Amino acid sequence: MQYEDFVIRVLADADGGLTVRVEDSPYGGSPDCPLEYPFEEREAGQLFELLDQVIMGYEWVLTDSSVEEMPFSARRVGERLFQALIQGPIRDCWLQSLARVQGYDGQGLRLRLVIDPSHPQLAPLSALPWEMLAPADGRGYLSLNRKTALVRFLEVPQLKSLPAVEMPVKVLLVATDPIGNLDLNEEQSQIMEVLEALPSVQVRCLEEPTIEQLRTELLRGRFHVLHFMGHGVFEKNEGILLFKDESGARENIRASVLASTLSGLDLLRLVVLNACDSAKMVRHAGSDPYAATASALVMAGIPAVIAMQVPFSDQAALAFSHRFYAALIAGDPVDAAVAEGRLAVLQARPTTFQWATPVLFMRVPDGKLFALEEGEHPIRKHILLQGDLIAEKTKGFVGREFVFNSIDKFTSRQNNGYFLIKGDPGIGKTSLMAEMVRRHRHLHHFNIRSMAAFRRTESFLVNLCAQIIVRFGLDRSSLPPEAGRDSGFLCSLLGQASPLLEKGAKLLLLVDALDEVERHGLMHGQNILDLPTILPEGVFFVLTTRPKELPLRFDCPHKVFEFDARSPTNLEDIRIFVRGHLEREGIRSYIQNRGIGLERFVEDLVERSEGNFMYLRHVLPEIELGAYRDRPLDEIPEGLENYYEEHWDRMRNVDRQAWFDYKLPVLAALTKVKQPVSLDFIAGILDKSDSEGRRKVLSVLVQWEQFLHVEPILADGQTHRLYRLYHGAFHDFIKRKDEIAEEHVQLSKMSLTIARYVRDRHQARKRKRGFRRGLRGKRPIN
Repeated sequence: MQYEDFVIRVLADADGGLTVRVEDSPYGGSPDCPLEYPFEEREAGQLFELLDQVIMGYEWVLTDSSVEEMPFSARRVGERLFQALIQGPIRDCWLQSLARVQGYDGQGLRLRLVIDPSHPQLAPLSALPWEMLAPADGRGYLSLNRKTALVRFLEVPQLKSLPAVEMPVKVLLVATDPIGNLDLNEEQSQIMEVLEALPSVQVRCLEEPTIEQLRTELLRGRFHVLHFMGHGVFEKNEGILLFKDESGARENIRASVLASTLSGLDLLRLVVLNACDSAKMVRHAGSDPYAATASALVMAGIPAVIAMQVPFSDQAALAFSHRFYAALIAGDPVDAAVAEGRLAVLQARPTTFQWATPVLFMRVPDGKLFALEEGEHPIRKHILLQGDLIAEKTKGFVGREFVFNSIDKFTSRQNNGYFLIKGDPGIGKTSLMAEMVRRHRHLHHFNIRSMAAFRRTESFLVNLCAQIIVRFGLDRSSLPPEAGRDSGFLCSLLGQASPLLEKGAKLLLLVDALDEVERHGLMHGQNILDLPTILPEGVFFVLTTRPKELPLRFDCPHKVFEFDARSPTNLEDIRIFVRGHLEREGIRSYIQNRGIGLERFVEDLVERSEGNFMYLRHVLPEIELGAYRDRPLDEIPEGLENYYEEHWDRMRNVDRQAWFDYKLPVLAALTKVKQPVSLDFIAGILDKSDSEGRRKVLSVLVQWEQFLHVEPILADGQTHRLYRLYHGAFHDFIKRKDEIAEEHVQLSKMSLTIARYVRDRHQARKRKRGFRRGLRGKRPIN
């Protein structure tokens, strides 16, 4: 995720007035605008009182259903904060900046909120729950959306980008309960389980340490993350964490002492404080704003601090930690990872607003806490990095326990073997495999249709051989030439790895989308990807493919799992997925406006999906955004194929001349290219490289963005976007359109057009290089 900054600063003038300005954004700054305090003094007191009423295990009282009982709901709090902060020319600048990143995968807008809590007039503002910011247009809360990250920046020197760290990321988990009223054992064990399941993470737990023991452990262990679980209080405008002293009695550790304890540790990048009031700011003038716990740590130089405004329930803490750390280790900036964590809390506790409890303070401009290095092992350069695909495919993952159980049953009963999963496009095979990698760090290879280099047997063999060498620490500094020729070297490595497995352990190698593999050069009787026919003890392959015949022969145990879209177990997972969207505002609005019950909506969508997750990933966002607001539920397209057909007809009928002139050719080009391509490449193929032509091509890419994967890459100091079709089912749908005469565009001819364009461009570059060499070779004429 890459963010562009939208920096808002609140100021106080000598006359007692407040102003707000945009100091930086993709469209520059803004003039100062007067800022009215969002709440009257009486209302502010009620709001703070409500926040203070939250106690451990008690539901957050600010629910949307409590409008009649409370002076304002959480939605109203968020809207009033938004209206006060983002108004007039600031709002115009905000909307322009937001439009700049909308529709581009991996691009977001970071709202950097700067309020100086040391100023007497600004202290009450800094204490408000800005994490509830919500525009009145119903787009939802900003901090729940990874594309609109919200970060608090204090008036302290900002760090430059942090240097890379060598894996693994080391996390110190501290659990202490001097009062004795917390059940930390369950929380500790579950968070340990979450962290240990993540790739490249090392965890150590420190129970009931004194403050001196904490410092000693941090120095000895060289940790990157400190995660604290325990008690926090805010007394006399000062933050306090509760520890035990050497006798086991309660010891109050003031924020300033904690800050000194954690200072000077260059490797420490992040502190997470799961403790009450650890993010609370002073609310009154005349108090030291940096005496609060989180602000004191930021002042001491910690790059990022996550703390809690009010108490956080155990269930919410676990949901937040699971999603937050997974996103962070996958490479997300810390603010994007916090947004993912908040969303997980919303999904786990949908009737509360505990997702607004975590507050992020940050001193790193880009939010990148870990530019991870895998170390110096030379073999690593051969490993295909597919972390982005895994992170993308596991978002919103639900269910599939019936498949996991079947795999476990097979691997527990056999000494080795192959488990082959067959299923239709869109049923979730790749997501299933990605989730297995995320949970258990299995060795893996994903065959991606639009990435020709990934679909070759040589790439597969080299990728898996490199992973095995690194995973088991085999004595190899390079791969032999024969590693990519056939499976002989792979079999040798598997034979070396098998005896190294712990007793009862299994080595699972996951290979996704066998049907996408290039079969050029495959000999008669040879397995696709040259997969070994015999495996050593403890070694298993899990494979996925569409329900089609493939060249596969095994001389060891094997099982074929037919992924039936209409099976009760699959439909139940579909049902869970739909229910997970019911709390979204656009979905609820559609259900209410159409006058249908929640269960009818769920069951109708389950039936219309035909058991296909890809259908729901398209249709649910469209319902949420209002695309079907004027249509009853029974008129929503049924099945993935019908959904594609309706979208196709809708786009074609808007402007049929434009459709045949450039819109359909753009789709044809995306169907025929074998790798992600740029806007300029597509425009060049279609002879539309002028500014107007590029604008037209870009408009098509925006209109079909839900069916595209957009990959931002950094080259020549600039971010470029590469486009490819997102899913094989849509790719096949477009290919079949070649049979419809009225489309006027023969997809079969597009390959020749692309080949000619690539040839001409290559020849032009050669001529240009030759011309330059000629200029360098000429001597001046005397």
